[in-house]
Amino acid sequence: MCSTASPLKSTTQSMRTSEIEPCPRDQAILPAAPVRVLVVLNSICFYGMERAVIETFDALRPRIDPVIVIPRAAARYQVHLSMPDELKRRGFSVECFGDHRDWPRIGRPRSVRQAYEIACALLRGNRDLWKAARHSGFIYIPILTGLYFSFLVSAWFRWNKRRVIYSFHELELKPSLLLRLGSLWVTDFVHMTQRSMDMVVAANPYVARKRNHVIPPVVDFSNRVSGDRLIVPSARGRSILFAGQVSKNKGIDVLIEAFRQIAPEFPDVTLQIVGGADWEYGESFQQALDSTGLDGRIRHWGYVTDVEPIFQSSYLYVHPTLPSVCHESFGRGAVEAMSLGVPTVCFRSGALTEIVRHDETGLICEEESAACLAAALARLLSDPAKRDYYSRNCLRRYQETYSKEYVHRQWAALTARVDLE
Repeated sequence: MCSTASPLKSTTQSMRTSEIEPCPRDQAILPAAPVRVLVVLNSICFYGMERAVIETFDALRPRIDPVIVIPRAAARYQVHLSMPDELKRRGFSVECFGDHRDWPRIGRPRSVRQAYEIACALLRGNRDLWKAARHSGFIYIPILTGLYFSFLVSAWFRWNKRRVIYSFHELELKPSLLLRLGSLWVTDFVHMTQRSMDMVVAANPYVARKRNHVIPPVVDFSNRVSGDRLIVPSARGRSILFAGQVSKNKGIDVLIEAFRQIAPEFPDVTLQIVGGADWEYGESFQQALDSTGLDGRIRHWGYVTDVEPIFQSSYLYVHPTLPSVCHESFGRGAVEAMSLGVPTVCFRSGALTEIVRHDETGLICEEESAACLAAALARLLSDPAKRDYYSRNCLRRYQETYSKEYVHRQWAALTARVDLE
């Protein structure tokens, strides 16, 4: 039988008070002059993690002066909105790695030749970051492989008692030798939720021995590209929205099946799916859409830069990631929906159990099934008063916990002293 869940209690082992630095709520601790930060963004595509990093550091200016280092390949392989174009539009200082030709994928080598190529790429990356690190107050790394590209410069920062910050945009939920070795020089770990910190520390207890901070990324629609405004769903009906990468890992097949189950009972409801389809999943995704027989009631918008109108017009947001497949490190779409008062229905996947407060800002499904998801959606579609109650709670919780002003205060507290005592 399907049921919805109550929040789990924290399972993290206790830490010394000095390891978790609380954010002052009444006033920000601001440095006297802008602090230059070297941001290592060694990814090519422009998805949720990259957007989170860019929007966060955009919001922190002018108190923090970011210099973002990206691969040249990000310009060679443009996917939808390119990362270089977005950085240029926002006026960031940008440096590039020296990957004039494609570097190998960093991972376990399968041959001596590949090991040699990976070693060369890492040495070149460390050289590039050494040059870019001049006058930087601290270094920020959001990608595990970035720890290895920045290994030498991080050691130099640590020697000079400067901060080396690693942010868990991807959760390490198993004991990780790569994380342990790569984070040798890290001084501060940043987690996006308390729940995600608990999960990482449980798997990798050595993380608790360093400074840990819970700071969510900035979620803000105000400075995004505004191309042609979307023609949003009709106000005469209600819509359920998913926004994110369209892949099996995100539970899209479960979402489509759940909507198929409730569609006859709620003929005014449509399903809106926003996001680019993973190339490996694209054909299966189209087959799943075709098999529903609900032409006109499910729409795939593809990749959209200006998503605010479709969020505003949505009645419910759904985040269908299954915890048995993937644990979300944050759940950006759920916070975007929260900022506009749209309740979320989700499964118990990672940080979503903290972001979505069960029976307060949305519903968390206990059972991993399309039937359970369908039941939760039907519950809110059948009870407009309950949905509106959740909506008001969403707006209040966003302001208290995820607003740009709140995140800015937390970062101000972290960077008030660049050097370590």
